[in-house]
Amino acid sequence: MTDDLDFPPWDPVGAETPAVNSQAFANCEIAVDALATRTAGRVIDRCYTESPKWGRILRARIATTHAGKPSGIDMITWTGPAAGPDVRFATRLDAPPW
Repeated sequence: MTDDLDFPPWDPVGAETPAVNSQAFANCEIAVDALATRTAGRVIDRCYTESPKWGRILRARIATTHAGKPSGIDMITWTGPAAGPDVRFATRLDAPPW
C-alpha cells in the first residue's frame, strides 16, 4: 500500500523505528512550527520515527479553528533517505474528536 504514496503513510509502519534523538529533526520541527503559527494553531502531538525509505519522519497534529469551529491539521514532514537539510511535507485536514 505505501509503495504508491509520494509521502510516508499517515501512521507509522513496521519498517519505521522510534527515533532516539528528536534533536536530529530540527528542520522538520521548523516546518511544523511554521504551519502551526501560520494557522494560529498549536501542536498537540508529535511522533518521531526513522525509515530506510523516507529518512527521518515527524508526524504532528495541529489544533486550530476554522470558521469558528475546532479543526485539526495532520502534518508529516520527512527528510528523505539522504537526511540533508531539505524537508518535504504533506498535510491533511482532520476534525475532532481526536
